[in-house]
Amino acid sequence: MIATEVAHTQGLWADITGYVLRRPARPTRVPIVTVALREDYEDRILQRLGIRVHDYSVLNVNRIGIDAPTTFVWDAVANWRPDEGYWPNTLARAEFSSSLPRSVQVRLFGAIPMFQLDMLRYQDTPGLTEVDNARYLIHRCSGGYPMGVFSIYVRSRIEAEDEAEPTQLFFVISFDFFGRKNWLGTKLVRPFWEEIHNRVTGHTLNRFKAHCESGFAAVRTGAHRDLLKTGSLQKS
Repeated sequence: MIATEVAHTQGLWADITGYVLRRPARPTRVPIVTVALREDYEDRILQRLGIRVHDYSVLNVNRIGIDAPTTFVWDAVANWRPDEGYWPNTLARAEFSSSLPRSVQVRLFGAIPMFQLDMLRYQDTPGLTEVDNARYLIHRCSGGYPMGVFSIYVRSRIEAEDEAEPTQLFFVISFDFFGRKNWLGTKLVRPFWEEIHNRVTGHTLNRFKAHCESGFAAVRTGAHRDLLKTGSLQKS
């Protein structure tokens, strides 16, 4: 079933209403509510991404299933653009340094620096020992409130975990506020940050899911028509 989360928003008020004030149609936050569960995710991240997040005060994971092939979804990630309707680009303007998002600056209202992302690692094909058909990119977060790491991780579904869609997409961010391990404001700021971050990320992932699924449906329909025209596929 193709997702139908809305198309483009334009303007600051549209971004606020579309990404902040209402809840996403499909929740994406992965609840990490116990110390044991956090330790399990820390170990998974180290094993799959080769980055250590054990010492950061914040570990936030969002995830969504997408009804499209993993290669198709990854291609959309690699060619991501903030003005394609699944990012609040007026509220949080993302500026790229090149066609591949190796360096990204995010500015609140297009003016106030929020943070910068600089690429640490980019894997666009599964590794030799990879069993989940995974692809990912990892950025270092700096130049603002989050000082840590951010990753987008794409893999095939794992049937043993009852995952329905063929592709699973994860947003992972782990950091210390302003790079301070024991900042007193963390306990006050973190709940507010998580609420806003999870809403914006949830809408972003829902919209990206719709973008990928509608795009793949169009490609599949076009390929079907081409086969009919060439006679390689007969109508039933």
